[in-house]
Amino acid sequence: MHVALVDLFRCPVAHRDSCLVATADRTEARVILDGMLGCPVCGAEYAIRDGVTYFSGQGISPPAPAENYDAAAAMRIAALLNATGASATIALVGSPLLLARAVQSIVLTRCVVINAPDAFAAAGTLQAHDMPMAIVRSDSALPLVPDAFTGIYVPWDEPDAYMRALRAKGRLIARVDRAVPSDILELARDATHWVGERNAEPQAPPPVLTQLRRRR
Repeated sequence: MHVALVDLFRCPVAHRDSCLVATADRTEARVILDGMLGCPVCGAEYAIRDGVTYFSGQGISPPAPAENYDAAAAMRIAALLNATGASATIALVGSPLLLARAVQSIVLTRCVVINAPDAFAAAGTLQAHDMPMAIVRSDSALPLVPDAFTGIYVPWDEPDAYMRALRAKGRLIARVDRAVPSDILELARDATHWVGERNAEPQAPPPVLTQLRRRR
């Protein structure tokens, strides 16, 4: 967990919102390799071990995506997420750390990797990048701050679960067999994925046509 990304997370327990407090037992280059995130409201503690932050247990292990995450695939995902620089904050859900490495080698962007199937390699991945990265595992409620991410890639999960974390005008990529959330404007799709943008304002309902009658 890079210390610059701690403010992107909140306690998943249902109570009033509050920042988490980080304590470190082992750090390297501003990366907490062993430590804890603590909630000042309910007292819950979330362990950081070998660079991975664990919320609500050990976290799920999604199937490894079938795509080959080479430089071309990473470039495509970075472009679709509109990850244009250090001002971007993206989340990659259920994706291998190889994809995060490839994206950050192309674009200097803050990156959160959620439930990576190869999270055991976290420490080496975190230390290998100049831009901040966080690797988290969670098997229940998502511990993400609302309206914090400019782009989210969700190849294996339901995109509705990540809507709160996406900023207005933020990009969302999901598989074509996943429904497009109501407040996402679909921009494009191919044989495997669709990409959409979160509406800045709720869409107004279509106008109701009223039949006019001439007064006599």
